[in-house]
Amino acid sequence: MIPGLSLDYIDGARKHSLVVGAGNLVNPPKIYRTKLTKPRVTHFIEFVMNSLYSTIIGFGQTMLKLSTNEKIEIPRVIRNVINARIISNYQNYCEENNLESYSRPILYRILKVCAAAKQKALQGLDNTTSGGMGAIDTLLKLVTKLETFGISHESVEKLKDSLHVINQFLKFEYKLHLNKLDGCTDHCTTYALSDPSIPCFASSCEHQHDANCDKCSLVDNVLDLITTELSKV
Repeated sequence: MIPGLSLDYIDGARKHSLVVGAGNLVNPPKIYRTKLTKPRVTHFIEFVMNSLYSTIIGFGQTMLKLSTNEKIEIPRVIRNVINARIISNYQNYCEENNLESYSRPILYRILKVCAAAKQKALQGLDNTTSGGMGAIDTLLKLVTKLETFGISHESVEKLKDSLHVINQFLKFEYKLHLNKLDGCTDHCTTYALSDPSIPCFASSCEHQHDANCDKCSLVDNVLDLITTELSKV
């Protein structure tokens, strides 16, 4: 309760509101309006429509209603990532490239206007990712059972944490690391897509692959770690 506040004061305030009307704020908050420019809005929409964040499916359509009450049929779009992650990645991208970004509330309103359905299942949209997530779930179930066979709780939790990190990395982060000129062999698309046996599909990198990614190394070594623990059973 507020010190000195009584029922008489509350009743008096309510009576004043009914008879005279609501009072005015002593220090009303300042309202700032930001003008949306077409180039910056277009830049954000192009970022959102990247295949990393949105998928246009081959069936179904969505009716888009314009401010002029005109209706346009557009292909159905599935949003692969939640809005909070999209906005966070966009603001990080703008910060890294010295670009000016709108505030988070404005970006949320833009995403609200952009017609897109939320992704509820990967099956049929991205079978590769769906299969990978299924494999991670299988490994998690396997690791969970290791404790019943005498493996220490700390070792089991460490393996489970590693699998959770791998799951998040492969699902969200790995796509952002791919680059034609990356020094890591797991990130270099030129190195990965080159086929030396077919000259027209072969390409050589002009840079050295001397970088190392800790999370990619974890992906390569996690099965060996699980096998080592299984050998102790």
